[in-house]
Amino acid sequence: MRFTAPVTPRLDRTVALKILPVAFSTDPDRLHRFQQEAKILSTLNHPNVLAIYDVGEQNSVRFLVSEFLEASLFAKSWPPELFRAAN
Repeated sequence: MRFTAPVTPRLDRTVALKILPVAFSTDPDRLHRFQQEAKILSTLNHPNVLAIYDVGEQNSVRFLVSEFLEASLFAKSWPPELFRAAN
């Protein structure tokens, strides 16, 4: 998975994009899990879960659009050894 943080032109908001590699898009099991993740996360509303704004596909690239959180927010709430392991 690849993550990026673009600014949406229409909303003028930084979002996180989770991009499913094209090679995984042809694997029915991985594609199903990706779609299931988006569907389940979109039903949740909790301060510890990222909000999902959209899911889509463009030029055979599938992606999730979610809220963007600065890494410094995690650094304050995670034990230091977990934060280093995540980077």
